[in-house]
Parts: sequence; structure tokens; C-alpha cells
Amino acid sequence: MTTAEASLLAKAAQLDIAASVPAALNGYAKNKDGLIGSMSDLLMIIPEAEMLEDSSYTTAPPVTNMIFCSNGDVYAHTVPIGRASGSSGNLNQCHNFYSKAANVDPKTGLFTRLNYCFFSTDTPRTLWSQRFAADPAGAFLPLASSLNPADIKFCPLISDFSSATIAADKFRGIGLFYDSTYGVVTGHYHNANVKDKYGRKASTLGIDYRTSYNYFECAFYNNVKNCLVVIQDGNVWELYSNGWVSPGVPTFGTDAQAQTWVDAQPDMFLVPFLSMTGDTLYSPMRSDTDGPNKAKSSTENSYDTLAGNMQARSRPSQAAGSSTTTGSSPVGHLCSIWGTVDPHVNYGTSSGYAVSQQYLWDVATRKLAPVYRESFYEVVPGQLRDYNATVTTLSYWTAIKQRTVLTNLVTKEKLAEAQQLLQVREEGSSRGVITAGIPYYNPFDGVWYQAQAAYVGDAYYTGVCRLESFADSLKKYMGP
Repeated sequence: MTTAEASLLAKAAQLDIAASVPAALNGYAKNKDGLIGSMSDLLMIIPEAEMLEDSSYTTAPPVTNMIFCSNGDVYAHTVPIGRASGSSGNLNQCHNFYSKAANVDPKTGLFTRLNYCFFSTDTPRTLWSQRFAADPAGAFLPLASSLNPADIKFCPLISDFSSATIAADKFRGIGLFYDSTYGVVTGHYHNANVKDKYGRKASTLGIDYRTSYNYFECAFYNNVKNCLVVIQDGNVWELYSNGWVSPGVPTFGTDAQAQTWVDAQPDMFLVPFLSMTGDTLYSPMRSDTDGPNKAKSSTENSYDTLAGNMQARSRPSQAAGSSTTTGSSPVGHLCSIWGTVDPHVNYGTSSGYAVSQQYLWDVATRKLAPVYRESFYEVVPGQLRDYNATVTTLSYWTAIKQRTVLTNLVTKEKLAEAQQLLQVREEGSSRGVITAGIPYYNPFDGVWYQAQAAYVGDAYYTGVCRLESFADSLKKYMGP
């Protein structure tokens, strides 16, 4: 077998996860018509144990990237829901960087807000100690020092503009955030049209993402050097915890040459930098080995993470007194990589691709592993009628079953599988969980997390909650 043939077979094996998804989804939906099959994997919210909770002006939950560490530590980056003028703001207008130490209770221990960056429309950063920036994208990743590879820190990263004017010549590129040594300097960014080891490409490279605040950019994470890597105008740059370094790789004349170099790296994959989300989310990465690397359009947005994905499923279309009901799509599918599976095969017309990502960090080997996450939603038959006098229509409490499966992209092994029952209705002063993202799972302590948005009283609330098994939840109420 030639070297080229061996390389091709290795790449094909890495893409097996995409090919296996349709068959796997048939298994996830095996308990149809609202049946949960077994309560052994049923999840319940842990009361008063939110990672964060905030009032909001939108029904979108906080997009959150999470890293679970083998030593028990947890790191999280929540992305701004909105942008505003000035140099300070509330939680849902900031990039927030959180951690939870291994020595606190995994189910109820508090998260520490390590740092934040306000998403300002008109105030650019001029000093390293300013916790605001002009239309920033952000990430939170483990980076080694270029001077000491064993010295690894979880670093808040930022990509912003040097002016309130959003333009390519004002784009500052990626850099370290809140770092006195690095300061506020011009960084680098990725613009090579290349795939990573999992067949994924940056979904925004078909457009110039330096000219808009709501497009998400990508860079590579090098698992051998524990650094960020970009290919900018044919030149390779590496970002460490102490700044940018040129590794001295000869300049590439074409994207094909850049792809050959990427394929030769033993362990390197794409990671997203996320910007303000609002109600329109764009998947940062796409799994498309053949199609053009075009930008996501408004018709290809992440439908199921838009505001009200639960509420939309509960929506009745009958007026008071009517005897029939026709609602929106009763089923849906949501996954963490755009283009992994045809959303219209066997699952109706509702599908989407999540923006949030999950990683596992092995402290001993210093390796970061991406996790593929997906949820299958189904309305439980039998809506409960409730007359709502304020809108003179019938409002329905609807139960929605959400089954979630997570797969370690490195090992191709199923990491976890669980299900939830969520209640929501279309009208009224309290409507339950109106938006629910794909849950995260920490295999090192068994705790689940989920970003949600709820309508309580007459106000929206967003947050990231923790979940546990139904059996563990029931123990609290059983008594001695």
C-alpha cells in the first residue's frame, strides 16, 4: 500500500462519524410517540445550581462552550446575546469566562467568573486592562508557553476591531485578552480554505468575516504543541500563552499547498471564535467534504437554537372554541456540526446546527478532544388545554421529549445518552422552558449541563443549569 493510499484510508476512517449519524438517529428515535422507554436515563434539573442566570430581553439562551478536565476542573465561555454602546454591561452583553475547581461539589459548587469582555458597539480597546472591546469574538482554550511547553494555562482569547467602524482594515485579529505582557496589539487570523482532520471547514470563509460582527471565525488547535494555529495569506502563525510566534513554515502559494501541510500535522483541528449571537446563529463549522466552502446564508442558519425552539413546537393554530389543532413541526433534530446529516430524512422539516461546542481535556496527556453533540426533539401527544383570557385563545401546555447523544470525536465512542421532558406553552404570563440547547455531559463527574431560556411571570430569563439523573433527584425526596 502506498503512503498516499494509507493517508486516504486514515482520513476516511476519521469521517466515519458523519456517515454513521443517520443510522444512529434511527436508534435515538426508537421510543416514538412520546414514549421514554426507561427512566434510567431521564434527567432532571438540579434546583438552585445554575452556572449563571440572568434576566434577558430575548428568548435566546447563552451560547456556551464548555471544557471538562480529567482532574475535575471545568471551564466555560458564554457568548453575548446582545451588543450595546459604552464600556460596561450586564452578563448577557459580555463574553464571560468561568471556571469551577475540582475541590467543590460537582452538582452545587459555585462557578467563578474569572474574566469578562463587554460587547461594545462604539468603544474599542486601547489598554490591556480594559474589559470591553469593539464587536469582539472570543474563545477560552488551554495554551502552552512557547518558552515552556509544560506550562499550560486556560487563556481568554479575543478577536476585535481597533475602531468602532467595522471594516477589514480595522480588524485587529486574534490575540490574548487581559494580558499585561501581550498588551493590545495586532494579531493574526485564519483565511485559508482548508479542512481539518474531521473533514470540517470554517463556514464563514466564503465571505470576509472581518466586515461583520455576527460572523464566527475559526482557527486550528494544535494538540501536540498546545497552541492556536492560523494560516493567514499563506503564512503559518502560532499563538501561545505568551503571544504569537512564527514557526518558520515556508509561505503557501495556494490553499492546496496549505491543505497538504494541514494533513501532515499529527493532531490539529478547528475551533470556533464566537461573536454576538442574538436570535440569528450561524454554525462556525461545516462538515462538507465535497461542496464549496461558502458562507452560511440566512436560510441556512441554526434554526433549532433560535429563540423559542421549544415554544415553536407547542404553537397551536386554533382559536378559542375550535375543535381541531394544527401545530408547527412536532419533531426536530439539532447537532453541533453543520452538514453532518441530511436534516430532512425521516425527521420532518425542522433541523438545525448548534453553535456551542464541548471539549474534554486530559491533564496527563495534555490533549483536547472535541465532542459531537446532537438532540432529537419530539412533541409528546396530547396537549393540555388552558383558556387564556388575556389573548382570547386557547393556550396549550405541551410536553417535549429531548433525547441527547454525545460522541467523542477522537475515539468515535458514545460518551453518553440521556433524555428530558420539558414543558412549554405558547401564551400566558408563564410559559416554561421556551428555548433549550443541546446538553453537555461531564464524563469525569457524571453531571449534565444545559443552556435554557424561560419565560417566568412576564419576563425572560436565560441561564446554564445543571442536571442529574431522575434516580438521584428522587433520593432527595425519599427521606431516610
